[in-house]
Amino acid sequence: METIWKYLIENPQTTLVMPRGAHIFSTGIQGNALVVWAHVLPGAPEVPRRVRAVNTGETLADDALSGATFVGTVTHRNGIVWHVFAWAEEDTSS
Repeated sequence: METIWKYLIENPQTTLVMPRGAHIFSTGIQGNALVVWAHVLPGAPEVPRRVRAVNTGETLADDALSGATFVGTVTHRNGIVWHVFAWAEEDTSS
């Protein structure tokens, strides 16, 4: 049975471990924490997913977000605006 799980983004560039096929569909702030929510199938094999949160005005390498999908933009109560991107799951079959 599918469900929705929340994942904490502890660093601006991080790798989350999620069930295969998870769909990251939203981002937000809870308390002081940046989080994403994903539609998942519990019990599916776990795979790594890269996630990156970028501040407005942050300088990036030309290819820093290559292959990433935009998840959403959130504003922290301290005024920092984060733009969250995620990459497709990594193939760990080999």
